[in-house]
Amino acid sequence: MCKTTLFLGLFCVCTLIAAAADKPTKKIRRDGRYEAVVLTEANPNFDKANWFLPKPDGTYDAAADTAAEVLAHFHRQDKDRTKEGILIHSNTHSIPDTPKEKKLMSLHLLKIYSHKPWRDAENKLVDELVTICNREGIPVWINLTNDKADLFGVRLLTDPLLTLKKQR
Repeated sequence: MCKTTLFLGLFCVCTLIAAAADKPTKKIRRDGRYEAVVLTEANPNFDKANWFLPKPDGTYDAAADTAAEVLAHFHRQDKDRTKEGILIHSNTHSIPDTPKEKKLMSLHLLKIYSHKPWRDAENKLVDELVTICNREGIPVWINLTNDKADLFGVRLLTDPLLTLKKQR
C-alpha cells in the first residue's frame, strides 16, 4: 500500500510539472503592451477582485468587473498595443512563495497573499478571462515576479494551440 501511494504521489508531481512546462514562458518588456491589472485594494473584505485597465502610460483608463468588459476595452485599443495579447499584472496570482518575492511585497500584499477568499476571487477573475480569451484566440500572459526590472518573466495562461497559432 505504501509503495502504491508513493508511486501515485510521484506520478502526480511529474504530471503537474509536465503540465506547467507545456505553457510557454518568456522574458518581456512592458512598454506598449496591453495590460490588465488585478486590483488589490478595491474591496475591504478582499473577497472580490476586479480589473484596472491602464492607458499605455500607466494612468487610469477604465475599470472592469468581468472578462467581457476587459475584452470590449481590449478591442477598442490600437492593434500595435494588442498584437501580442493581454498581459495580466498581478501582485499575488502567479508569484512564487519564496523569500525573495515576499521581500518585495508590502504588508498589505503579504496579508492577502495568504488570504483564501482573496486568492479564490482572484483565481475566478483570471480564469474567466483565460476562458473567454481561449475562445477568441487571444494570448493571455501573467507576470511571474514582482521585480519589474527592464526584462521580466511571464507565463502563458491560455492554451498555446488556440492562442499562439497566429504567431507561428
